[in-house]
Amino acid sequence: MALRDDDVAVIVRETFIRAYKQAKRDAALTTEELQLAVWRCAAEVAQEQQRARQQLTFEELDATIRGDPTQSGVVDHLTDPQRNRLLWELKQGCLTAVVGCLPPGERLAFVLCDLLGQGAEQVAATLQITPSALRVRVSRARKKVSAYLAPRCEHVDPRNPCHCPSRLGVAITRGFIGDVRGRQVSLRARPFEDEPPQHDPLAIFRTLPAPEGQPELLAGLLRDLEAGIWD
Repeated sequence: MALRDDDVAVIVRETFIRAYKQAKRDAALTTEELQLAVWRCAAEVAQEQQRARQQLTFEELDATIRGDPTQSGVVDHLTDPQRNRLLWELKQGCLTAVVGCLPPGERLAFVLCDLLGQGAEQVAATLQITPSALRVRVSRARKKVSAYLAPRCEHVDPRNPCHCPSRLGVAITRGFIGDVRGRQVSLRARPFEDEPPQHDPLAIFRTLPAPEGQPELLAGLLRDLEAGIWD
């Protein structure tokens, strides 16, 4: 929902501050009610963050990583492990950007339902909308994501025009992903080339690694809580 690492800390911190204050106001909340309150706070903060930033469009995404000619020379210095890691970063970055092109309400519904796998009843309660309104949002989001990826992405169909290896140099040059020189390389369980096409554009998202936690963020939240900063 955040799309950017630096926004994650802001959203998580503000979410727990709001949920903590709500729990202090209503000490009778059950565990289930408190969990729902946390999710609602997260959705509210995420939407506030999204509205505060200029929304990416599908046209701008195309211009960023597909508008320039292939720049293979940029990746000549990379070792195979570095190249493999960057290919995974490009795949994840592209799919994240596709979700980022959705309007805030549709994005949240898509992330909660299709990426996090929450039930429709819980998501509707989190977003404080009716189940029918949720179905509309999710349907619209799925159609937009599928319409964009189906004719472009090699991970849907190898015959499609956009292939991660050929776009790697452009993505690095345009700052869409970062270079790995001086960074520790961490390989996935299998080589990038071994990923089979999914055919279903929505299924591609389930091939991505789970988001990594931020231990330092949790430690900071606990320090603030113990210090009484939120009271």
